[in-house]
Amino acid sequence: MLLLRCTHKVLKLFNQRPRQAELCAPDTGLGDWYVNLAARRRRGFFVFVNAKSLYTLLVDARSATSIGGLVDRMLERLFLHLDDVVADEKVLAKVANEYRQVLIAKTASRSVLGSMNDLINHLCWNMDQQMLENGSVDIGDIEARLNAIPQRPIGWCLAVERLTELVSAL
Repeated sequence: MLLLRCTHKVLKLFNQRPRQAELCAPDTGLGDWYVNLAARRRRGFFVFVNAKSLYTLLVDARSATSIGGLVDRMLERLFLHLDDVVADEKVLAKVANEYRQVLIAKTASRSVLGSMNDLINHLCWNMDQQMLENGSVDIGDIEARLNAIPQRPIGWCLAVERLTELVSAL
């Protein structure tokens, strides 16, 4: 099951009620995903952060008009990234099967929220730099930069390395 933990901003945007949800088996799979909305100069992104790896995905806010659409865009980005990390079709099928059900809940970890806020600051800085240099924003490049930042909550590892470990354990 995909447990998507949304900030109040995201819950309010999609008219969702904040629900408390406890994960039954927190040590299995890829774990919870947290989502927040980051807006910068009329351009907004939904920022998804994996609770176990702090791996970050970005979804253009204009492409998601409902919570279902948001989940679909997030899964598209995730499988695009997983395809780069692992070539094993069995693992991809396992993740796809696990994420067939989606539960929307409120956030539960201050640590993940703090890391997400730091990543949003990096996102905004990278967006400003790209806009100054090219006049456009490359989501893939920014995701790669965010996932290559050493993070204290995961032992100063890179998020991409931690995600690779999680996927290889599936």
